[in-house]
Amino acid sequence: MAIEFACPGCQKELRVADEFAGRNAKCPNCQTVVQVPQTAEPPTQPAQPAVPPAAGGGGANPYESPTVDSYQLPGYEVRTGELHNQPVTANAVINYAWQVWKDNMGLLVGVVLFLAGINWVIAFVLGMMQGGFEQNGQQGAAVTVALLGNISAQLLQLYLGIGQTQITLKVARRQPAQFADLFQGGPRFLPVLGAGILAMLAMMAGFALCIVPGIILALMFWPFYWIVVDDKSSALESFSVARMITSENMATTALLWLTSVGFIILGLLALCIGVLFAAALVSVMWSTAYLMMSGQIATQPAEQLG
Repeated sequence: MAIEFACPGCQKELRVADEFAGRNAKCPNCQTVVQVPQTAEPPTQPAQPAVPPAAGGGGANPYESPTVDSYQLPGYEVRTGELHNQPVTANAVINYAWQVWKDNMGLLVGVVLFLAGINWVIAFVLGMMQGGFEQNGQQGAAVTVALLGNISAQLLQLYLGIGQTQITLKVARRQPAQFADLFQGGPRFLPVLGAGILAMLAMMAGFALCIVPGIILALMFWPFYWIVVDDKSSALESFSVARMITSENMATTALLWLTSVGFIILGLLALCIGVLFAAALVSVMWSTAYLMMSGQIATQPAEQLG
């Protein structure tokens, strides 16, 4: 006996053995993870006529609905809906981020390289301008250039950082992403700027009291940036949402911070070029941590048929 049903993603007719009823599988056509129904659904399209095998026997029928052997290994379930706390291990985050990084290495490393190049150009231009004013004895102009230049550079980095985070969120969700997404952060710029100012004031207060309170605040509220970039709440509400997300993930967050430092050190040791790859991996790792801790990505892959 077989169960026939339509994929909700591409409406392609699928067929599996009835022993797999109620289990998850990935559509071989659009890669959507679907649950096999308990009973067959009416096909959405009339059955195509079978093509007779080629002479000599054994020819494949290109119109045949896929069987259980056609399914690939199901991936991690990507969910929608309200954010909620999901306890996650550091190992689950790193393993998932590693696979995403390998699958999108060209894009991710290219983005990091571009950002590094932009920062170098800005620093070089500002240095030349400031040095020129100082040589002409225009100290006031040199200070003004340094101040305004640094503020402009920080705002540009914030804008491009939003685009980079949106790219890492897309690839972590297994959605299509492209380099042009780096310049799509405009709608989230002001909310992220406002949340960043609030976070900076809170961190300054925490570290003014003592180092430990500042570290605790960082571990508790770090997802606020991803929440605002992901347009899941306002700048002010992002901190309460971040606290909810990290309530059972403080230890995991601490381990991820240590792991990030380790990756960057290894990248620096690899003739400094490796830091580009390490930075790309770290950026995906934190987007993955946000998505997993907020329940948007399952912590375990979907069950494989067979």
